[in-house]
Amino acid sequence: MTCIQLFLYVYISLYSLTDWLVLTTCQREFHIINKALNWTEAQTYCRQKFTDQATIENDEEISKYRDKTLADSWIGLLSKINWMWSDGLTGSGAEYRNWETSDDEPDFISASQYCVLIGDNGKWWDYDCKTEFPFICYKGKTYCVSF
Repeated sequence: MTCIQLFLYVYISLYSLTDWLVLTTCQREFHIINKALNWTEAQTYCRQKFTDQATIENDEEISKYRDKTLADSWIGLLSKINWMWSDGLTGSGAEYRNWETSDDEPDFISASQYCVLIGDNGKWWDYDCKTEFPFICYKGKTYCVSF
């Protein structure tokens, strides 16, 4: 069943229950790329082959990564004064963070750590953007439709 078919089925089925409905269908697909690139190269790769670098909006998404990730990997979070997502995500989920607190992250060591890695434990830390690591991309969008 395609996203549109699923949407229409749920819409028709639920329309009589309420005059207003917020529906989320068709989650993003995450792809772990086992090619070591620096953060900027990883972002370019993700944007050319997928949608962008991974954004992580909640604990459930962390679990997806932990099940599949064996190595430290770049995600799409970076700092340009404030932390922001590579794809411009704002709103619900955009402020979610999962810092490695045992290492006092983020710590901006040597004022050169502005990009974020996720480890095999699901925790994040800032790191020098020029260092090469595998990375995580996503494809597609989360569709939210209001009626």
